[in-house]
Amino acid sequence: MKKNPIDQTPIVYENQNYHFRLDLPGDWKETYIISEKDETIEFLDKANNEAGAGGALFTIRVFSEQQWQEESEELLNTIHITEVGKSDDKVYTFSTPTDVQFNSGDEQLKEGYSKMFKDVEGIKDSFRLTK
Repeated sequence: MKKNPIDQTPIVYENQNYHFRLDLPGDWKETYIISEKDETIEFLDKANNEAGAGGALFTIRVFSEQQWQEESEELLNTIHITEVGKSDDKVYTFSTPTDVQFNSGDEQLKEGYSKMFKDVEGIKDSFRLTK
């Protein structure tokens, strides 16, 4: 069964504060939440988040270059984090959860999360700095 072509049009997320953009899959429309706090932008599966299961799909975190130099070695050894960009004195990182973020007792929530999580690597590849 072919997907509706409209669903294939990416959803462009542009962060004006930190000057970057990402392309989210079109079929994510109305299925995700963005939580922004300080230098951290977290993308969540809405259904699992509302069910109390977390729902974290990935996180963009902006470090100062000095902070990244101080913390990167430990972070790289303990969580799934990669550097995706540098601008001026800022380092942009992309990380994925290290624990289960879906309701494992609900097959529909589990499948929904798994489907969205399969898109995460492509989203990471779409990261672009803007000005």
